[in-house]
Amino acid sequence: MEKTDWRTAVRAHAEDSVCIDIYVEPGASSQRIGPYDPWRQRVKVSVGSPAHDGKANREVIRAISGLLDVPVANVRILRGATTRRKTLRVDGIGLEAVIAALSETLEGEGDVPA
Repeated sequence: MEKTDWRTAVRAHAEDSVCIDIYVEPGASSQRIGPYDPWRQRVKVSVGSPAHDGKANREVIRAISGLLDVPVANVRILRGATTRRKTLRVDGIGLEAVIAALSETLEGEGDVPA
């Protein structure tokens, strides 16, 4: 895969667990997943909450949980809790299902709001 392929930001972690590299834009005017940032090799996630007291992190987790249709408790931040560059771990879902959900968002008719 080339660095311009968003799939470089998604990888299997365990049997039913996937890691997703994201770049968070807190304080955005709207919540949105996408586009893929090839320079950072991460999927951009924009949230309205400020990066204060974990508010943006909680909104990111809810957005990814909703997109992938998994419980909020199944999404956690593995790395980057205090930075914009984060690695999320999503349990209870396979790599193919994550790729399918992100494909609709990142390759559809433009970005789909979270």
